[in-house]
Amino acid sequence: MKMKNIWIWSLALWMGACNFLDFDPNKEFIRDDFYKDATQTEMALGALYASLRDIYAVDLSVWINAGTDEGFHGQGNEANDGVRFAQLTYNQNDVTTIRVWDRSYASINRVNDFLYNLERADTISGLSQEAKKGMIAEALTIRAVNYLNLVRMYEHIPLRLDPLVDIANHPEGVSMPNAPAAEVYDQIVEDLTLAIEDLPNVATQYGRIGKFAAEGILVRAYLTMAGKRIDGGNIGVNTCLERAIYHADHVINGSNHNLLPEYEDIFWNQIKGMDDDTEVMWEIVFQSDSDRDNGGDLGARIGPAVPNTDIQVAATAWVNTTPFMDVVYDQVDEEVVDARKEWNIADWRAQYSSDLRRFVYGSVGDSYAWTPGKWRRVNKVPVYDEEGEVSGYELEMTESGFTRKHTTSFNFPVIRFADVLLMKAEALNQLSGPSEEVFSLVDQIRHRAHIGEMRAEMIEKDMGFDKESVLEMIQIERQRELCFEGHRRFDLIRWGIYEERMLELNRFMDNDPSFPSNRQQLKTPGNQIREQHNVFPIHFREMQLNKEIVQHPLWN
Repeated sequence: MKMKNIWIWSLALWMGACNFLDFDPNKEFIRDDFYKDATQTEMALGALYASLRDIYAVDLSVWINAGTDEGFHGQGNEANDGVRFAQLTYNQNDVTTIRVWDRSYASINRVNDFLYNLERADTISGLSQEAKKGMIAEALTIRAVNYLNLVRMYEHIPLRLDPLVDIANHPEGVSMPNAPAAEVYDQIVEDLTLAIEDLPNVATQYGRIGKFAAEGILVRAYLTMAGKRIDGGNIGVNTCLERAIYHADHVINGSNHNLLPEYEDIFWNQIKGMDDDTEVMWEIVFQSDSDRDNGGDLGARIGPAVPNTDIQVAATAWVNTTPFMDVVYDQVDEEVVDARKEWNIADWRAQYSSDLRRFVYGSVGDSYAWTPGKWRRVNKVPVYDEEGEVSGYELEMTESGFTRKHTTSFNFPVIRFADVLLMKAEALNQLSGPSEEVFSLVDQIRHRAHIGEMRAEMIEKDMGFDKESVLEMIQIERQRELCFEGHRRFDLIRWGIYEERMLELNRFMDNDPSFPSNRQQLKTPGNQIREQHNVFPIHFREMQLNKEIVQHPLWN
């Protein structure tokens, strides 16, 4: 197959400051004739952003959360999408793992082609040199994001930096050996460091990457490098921690980003399609002017359940919360309620009333059937009696204009300011131990959640104040704050406690009298967990195509 044509069904057109993705499926351009002017170049850049939607639509926004101590896949049939991925029953033939691999490398190849064409073009009609450098920086960031996802999942992977253009005449280009994980991280750091130099402080359009979003992702890369599996890579753990702190400081002290006043505001903005980058520094956009439904699964596969009716909305809610999510928010003082718990855990679902021709509130008594509430297609609203007391609940639609029942246009946050605060706190603690700055960083997030200071909770729990105890509290705080945003599996792996936590979850369920005996599949991840599940296997098909690649040692 000779890749000469660029099809515009996959190229995004910039359509305005708010919603920038729209499509024209009837246009075709020849690659050699492309990049002639600013419009074509912007279209090609749009294709890079569009390629991320394929990756984040469900795999890295929904299924990556299941199979952890945050979420179960609620379906037992392995024929259902994501079940093997979540239950850790996947192998070298699993469709989800090859889907992430294929789509990530397709995105990387688009970036490599984009960089190749822009870097060899002295001038492009209508495009200033400053704008050109900014576009190259955006492309480098997208490549870094893809490689960060891949290296955290597979570790030893091919490091492609040149485009695959002519496979028919040069089939040898398909074959490339694995690069060591440390080498991949070095490239991620190089790409992001170069990008940060040329990105604008504030993204030129909503959904595009700005300097501080790229810098936040660089903090994530350094903190992951400092973790158990990479152990500092080629630069050492302490250097990774120092650089994570350095770049986190840039974001915290130099950017226009901050925490929103209330936790739920973050997700209401995404549900309502509001473009607000105060806290969400960069998100994958699933909306456009013409159609507020571009194939995302937030609020559908993950979210409170909504039955499939003739009403133009539904949510299968295939992800359930684990019992650990119910207890992680508990405070020693029972009168203190973490504001994040009510938003993140939905102990209710929508029921459809044929008489009323609308959805009505339905409570869910079985805690193992509760679902993440972070992105919701309907919302629970209290009903008050004459004395002003809550007498019940009603449901209201949170979204209008859907064209499909089973997908949504909710954007997915890649990096937000709260994450940067927590990453800096963790890096400081791991480098130098507990300090007032560590507590202050975490307490900013705790205060918004209307709970007391971290030091007070540690005293109440009689934890002590050594490095290990403070790290444990930061781990808890990350789960409270960032649950179901695609971080937990990667966090547990870099902390080296993935197996430990899944076994602990199973022990909890074994001793829980409320555990439903007819849902034994919820114990499958804990029964399956092995060291090898810290990485994903390279798919059998890839092993057949790429003659130089080798399987990860844990999967041999």
